[in-house]
Amino acid sequence: MTEINTRKRGKHWEYYFEVARIKGKRQRFSKGGFSTKADALTAGTKAMNEYLNAGTVFVPTEISMSDYMDYWIDMYCRPNLKPSTIASYQKHIRLHISPIIGQYRLTSITSEQLQSLINDLVSQGFSKNTIISIKGILSSSLNYAVQPLHYIQTSPMIYVKIPKGSRSNYKASLYVRDVIENDIIDKIFERFPKGSSPYLPMMLAYHCGLRLGEAFAVTWDSVDFDNKTITIDKQLQWHDEKKVWYLTPPKYNSSRVVDIDQFVIDLLKELKAEQAANKAFYEEYYTTLHFNEKEGINNHSGEVIDFINVYENGCFIQPRIMQHTSTVIHEFCPNFNFHSLRHTHCTRLLEAGLPLKYVQERLGHKNINVTMNIYNHLTRSQAEQSKKDLENVFK
Repeated sequence: MTEINTRKRGKHWEYYFEVARIKGKRQRFSKGGFSTKADALTAGTKAMNEYLNAGTVFVPTEISMSDYMDYWIDMYCRPNLKPSTIASYQKHIRLHISPIIGQYRLTSITSEQLQSLINDLVSQGFSKNTIISIKGILSSSLNYAVQPLHYIQTSPMIYVKIPKGSRSNYKASLYVRDVIENDIIDKIFERFPKGSSPYLPMMLAYHCGLRLGEAFAVTWDSVDFDNKTITIDKQLQWHDEKKVWYLTPPKYNSSRVVDIDQFVIDLLKELKAEQAANKAFYEEYYTTLHFNEKEGINNHSGEVIDFINVYENGCFIQPRIMQHTSTVIHEFCPNFNFHSLRHTHCTRLLEAGLPLKYVQERLGHKNINVTMNIYNHLTRSQAEQSKKDLENVFK
């Protein structure tokens, strides 16, 4: 059985005990600097118990929860997650985690404190998605503190739950994703007709179901006129720290090939011819866009990027133009956002009887339940027709 030994070295005391052999050779763990033999023995007993329980020497840390979260972002998140995800995590940590438990030592954080934090978020009416995200951040970061860091022996998040029966406390989503009726669709494209900068991205969302970042990231080499398809293999995202637009795989890594109808084929052919004419007209003054990891989308360095949606002189059209566009559309469609067009596209396909699996794959939904939820929302016209049909049931 492992025994704790002490010895005096100079003016201070040291404890030591044997640990598992490595390559058949005896190994020893020791620590000195204690004023008395009793202090060394007490510390050695604690260290040996932690070693026996965890299977490795546990090194206590004085790091605060706030500093640890920063460390976790740097050591785990940056090498493994997208910048947009990291930015979201940092925002939740800054607003909801550090102000509550950031001042405490990592090693002192308890399940009770964490459960109280989650309960308070629910009682304050934060959205379900926000609470799930914060809970996920805490779970992931504290699991990392257990393995591989060994800063703590077990995660205090193991038994923390989102309270049952609390759904009525959640805030409603800030975005109401209505199905846009045909008369409103007509108004949108009358206000922003062909040739305006948001026209093509909105048309790709409405006709092809593309997300905002996907619609602005389509390049000519992704368009297959012969097979009438567009390959969706990237999206544009804003990098908060570098302050640049960069390219990344689609959400949920949902790369896919999307069938396009003849209207979109004709639109893209016309646009390609216009761009060729613009390049000939501007000659050396036509802007060629590039992409590299450091500078993102730029006009001088990196891989050439041939976006289908650019200004007349070839300059980059940022997805942020949709902020102003949406503000204008709100005058006659208050709940509009870019995703409404994608939502409408999905609903129209399901109304037309296209298979759920086809629609799911076309839109890049993470699972088919997302597609089913959209299908379950009646459009205004369907609801009105149902009322009329109800009147005839018992006649």
